[in-house]
Amino acid sequence: MKKFLLTATLALVGLVQAQTTYVDVPPCHWAVEAINIVSSGDQVTPAQSAGNAQNAVRQVLEGLQCGDVGWTGKFVVGAPSAFASIVSSKLLKGYQMSFGKTTVSGNTASVAVTMTLKLVSGEVKRSGVIALSSDAKAAWKVSYASLAALNVAIFPK
Repeated sequence: MKKFLLTATLALVGLVQAQTTYVDVPPCHWAVEAINIVSSGDQVTPAQSAGNAQNAVRQVLEGLQCGDVGWTGKFVVGAPSAFASIVSSKLLKGYQMSFGKTTVSGNTASVAVTMTLKLVSGEVKRSGVIALSSDAKAAWKVSYASLAALNVAIFPK
């Protein structure tokens, strides 16, 4: 019995030590600790799919909502230096988003979005097309210029 308990304890310790970081789970997500505990040590690289392109857009908003500059930076390309202070200010209190037509062609994608952003200053509704490109790690990056084209204060031009 003692041998079984020792083996089970060591297996649990090994499981906890084999945590990985998922590219679509922000560090402030309510379930991040549970996800890390039950996950294996395998690193997953996202495939170039329409769903992953849409997820990259969602992760930009998740990072804004968390106020996490590093997280948001993983999913945006071409942002001005002022964007970091906007992210850390936590001006986005919530959002709803729906996706329309998503097109993937090689290392570029476009995602039609309709979103309602709940900002500190009030609610804003916008629709537009978000441009993305993939980086050397095959991860989607949202073009900051396409976010700025939505004409929302959290994406200054």
